[in-house]
Amino acid sequence: MNDEGDRSAPQENLMKRLLKEASDLAKQGRIDEMESAIKQILGRDLLTGILNRVGFLERLEEDIQSCVESADDEQPNRRRGDEGRRMIQNPLCLVFLDLDRFKNINNDVGYVGGDVVLKTTARCLTEGFRSSDIVGRIYGDEFALALRGTTEETVRERLLDVQRQLRDYPWNFDDIEQDSCRHLKEPVTFTVDLVMLDGEEDFEKVERAFRNASDSVLEKKKERPR
Repeated sequence: MNDEGDRSAPQENLMKRLLKEASDLAKQGRIDEMESAIKQILGRDLLTGILNRVGFLERLEEDIQSCVESADDEQPNRRRGDEGRRMIQNPLCLVFLDLDRFKNINNDVGYVGGDVVLKTTARCLTEGFRSSDIVGRIYGDEFALALRGTTEETVRERLLDVQRQLRDYPWNFDDIEQDSCRHLKEPVTFTVDLVMLDGEEDFEKVERAFRNASDSVLEKKKERPR
C-alpha cells in the first residue's frame, strides 16, 4: 500500500481513503494487502489522520532497525560481543509536545471546537516538517515527532514557526452548534521537550527517552502559573 501521498492529502480525508482501499482489497480477495491496509488504519488517529501512539512507535522502531542495519553494513568488522552496540551516524531527535490549557479550549468553544484545534495542530505539524519526519498524536492533546538528519536548532526554529501559526490562526467556530462563546479567550500554545540521541541506539533506549520527554513536559506544565 503506497503511503507517499498521505502527508499532502487533507488529514481529515485520509481515514476515509484508507478504509475504502481496505474494503476494495477485501472485495478483490487480496487478503495480504488488505491486512496491510488494516494495519495502517489501526496505526492512525481517527480524528486527525496522523499516526496514533501505536503507529508512531511502530514507525519509530522500523526507523531504528533500518539505521541499525545500515550501521551493520558500514561496520562489518565489529568485534565479537558488540552485537548490541551499533554506532548510528544519523542522529535522532525526539520531540514531545502538549497543548497548553486544553481544558480551557474545550470550555471556550466546546468539544467540537477542541477537535478543530487538534486537527489544525496536526496539520500545522505535518506541513511544518519534512515528509520523512514521523508525526503522531500520542494521546488527547499530546503530540510527538521523530526526526533524522537535523539539528536541535533547526527543530526548535520549526517548532517556533508552528507556534506562530497556531497563535495567529484565524479560528472560526461560528458553524459549531454548541452552547459556547464561539471564540478562544487566549492563544493556542504548547509546551515542548526535545532530546537528541546519537551514537549507540536501540529501541528500548529511544522508548525510554520518549517517556522521559513526556514526563518532562508534564513537569514543566505543573510548574507554570495557571
